[in-house]
Formats: sequence, structure tokens, C-alpha cells
Amino acid sequence: MNSALQEIFRQLNEQREAIQALQAENKGLIAANQQGGKQRFPSQWKAGIIQYPGCFAFPMSVEIEMQSKGNTPFGTAVEESTGSMKFDISDPCYLTNITASLVKTNGTIGEDPAIPDPGIGYFRPLSMDCCSPLSPVEGQPAYHYFCDFEFQLWLDAKQLVITYGWLPSTLLQTDRKKGFILPIEYKVKHNETLHVKAQPLRAVQKIGDGFNLKFQAHFYKMLPSPKKIIDAMNQAEDLEL
Repeated sequence: MNSALQEIFRQLNEQREAIQALQAENKGLIAANQQGGKQRFPSQWKAGIIQYPGCFAFPMSVEIEMQSKGNTPFGTAVEESTGSMKFDISDPCYLTNITASLVKTNGTIGEDPAIPDPGIGYFRPLSMDCCSPLSPVEGQPAYHYFCDFEFQLWLDAKQLVITYGWLPSTLLQTDRKKGFILPIEYKVKHNETLHVKAQPLRAVQKIGDGFNLKFQAHFYKMLPSPKKIIDAMNQAEDLEL
């Protein structure tokens, strides 16, 4: 059996064990309800809080630098840019959503020094889908402000693919400012690597213009309750005495 099939069977076994555990838990809840017992539910419906009762979720965000093969600014050509981050945190971590930011970093000033190149050094919308196609500055073309693109997400050597094929940047431009939300919170394995790939739909029309695209991975790690840590320290001191 090759490694790919072994990985598929491993994931299927994990899913089967999770389903069996959930079925057993549901049977316990049904039996307790039939007996008139009271159930205690977690204060937050987060996978980590349910799986690790007594711990609390500590939110974190890590920025992923994107780089093209030619090390050129994003948008100067229809060229893929890639980036990655390794989850080397020992505490249990749950990946929740992915966001992105686009900053115009390269451009040339026009012939009229009174009209500088608009928007250099400012965050730009990720897609024209959320904005009027008209330029925010009268007399300046809209391509100064937008750079629509496609992206992909996967973990390790594409063994766990989060996005099948390319997804549009419109999914990252949401009203809730949470970008691409994973349908189910994913428990990241220790030292697992998240990979990101992005590609502009077209090159910007003005020669010399370019952007800096970055992605942000948002997750939370489960930490022991501070009270439990203090109680354990007190118990250790009592044993020493």
C-alpha cells in the first residue's frame, strides 16, 4: 500500500473514531435527559473548549509573507506568489479563518508633480467586487486601486487540501472582516505547515506599479485555566513543605 492510500485510511479512521465518540456522547445526553438530569454546556461553542474543558481559548494571528519566484511586486505579472507558516506551538491549536491585505508599494509619479501617484503605502481593497469600479480619485484610472486575484490553501504536502482549485479574492473581502472562514475549525497538528498560493488575474496596466500581498492565519490555542495553574503551584509548594 502506497503512502497516499495509507494517509487516506488514517484520516478515515480518525473520522470514524470521532463519529463513534460523538455517538457515544449523544447517547449519554439522551439517557440523562430521559432521567431528568441537567446538562452543562460550554460557555462558547468552540471545538477546543468542548474538547478541552477547563481550558480557555487564546486567540492568535500570524502573518504570512508572500513571495514570487522572480521576487517582483505582486501584480506586475500574472505570476504565482507563495507563502507558508509552521505551527510549532506545543499547545493544541485550532485554525479558524484566513484573511489577506493588499498594499500598493510600487508606482511612478505622473508628469504633473501636483498629482502624485495615488495610494502608495496605503491598504487597498482586495477586490473590485466590494467597491464601485470608478476610481476614488477623479482623473485617475481604477487599476491604481485594485488587483483581483485567486488563491489556494493546503496543509503540508497537499495531503489536506482546504481549497480545491483556485478561489476568488472576493471571498476574502467580507463585511465581517473575517476573510475566508473555515466551515469547521481545524485542529492543527504540531509542526504542521499551512501553505498559501496566490495569482493575479491580470497584470496591472501601468508599468512600474505593484502591490505587496500578505495573508494572515487566525487561530486559537488552548491554555490551562489560570486558576488550575495557581492551584497546582500551591499544591507543589505544600508538598515541598
